Amino acid sequence: MTAGRDLTFWLGLPALRDNALWRMARRLQAPVLISANALSRWRTDSIGLRLWSGFETRWLHLVGGQRAMAMVGLDGLVRRA
Repeated sequence: MTAGRDLTFWLGLPALRDNALWRMARRLQAPVLISANALSRWRTDSIGLRLWSGFETRWLHLVGGQRAMAMVGLDGLVRRA
């Protein structure tokens, strides 16, 4: 590690909601990672399958003034024969 560089830890939150975890992150002024999937909006089709219908934005106002990033992860691996 190079001298003079600061190490920054990001706090991973499972959802973006006004709850105890979010309030503690704000109080600590910690940068946060939010699961992009936690921001997803879903609907159910006529046969009961869940369909992605966009992002839920009603909680984004909480991020104002906070360093935050939405994380997109891999849902699975593809194997080649």
